[in-house]
Amino acid sequence: MWHNLLSRLHEIPIWVYAVIILVSLLLWTVLAFLFQKRPVWKRINTVIFALSVILIAFITFVIRQADTQSISLIPFSSFELAKKFPDVYQEIMLNVILYLPVGMTMPFVLSGRVRHPVMVTVVFAASLSLATEILQYLFMRGYSEIDDVIFNTIGAVLGVFSFLIASCFIGKRK
Repeated sequence: MWHNLLSRLHEIPIWVYAVIILVSLLLWTVLAFLFQKRPVWKRINTVIFALSVILIAFITFVIRQADTQSISLIPFSSFELAKKFPDVYQEIMLNVILYLPVGMTMPFVLSGRVRHPVMVTVVFAASLSLATEILQYLFMRGYSEIDDVIFNTIGAVLGVFSFLIASCFIGKRK
């Protein structure tokens, strides 16, 4: 059942993924602008952040079946592979989207608790992605590649923009 769902995600046109990213960022920025100063906003972000980390673990370690150990340490080799297999572009976009909620929610959770929530979020996302790829390799849960770490981190960085933009507008609103 899960494998069928994941394989169907590769059938979605790449522009749909781009729209999902843009709409998510816009919506989260507007919500942050409206609700950031309310206590419930931090709780909502905490729940969504936790669920996104659980989803990352679920997709990586539960849905995938154990097979062989394989690894690619050549940055951006996915683009070369995508020339032969166009569905790799969907895989790239899915990697970006998978970490988008981490980047959108974690800065709001950390805001007021740590000095640089944006930097901590980006470092956390990159570290989580790297740890996931290492564990994926060790437990033979698919193809481990540095590109996944790069695109997951890009997803988190894009998500952080909702925090940065909302923070700028909230600062001006004061």
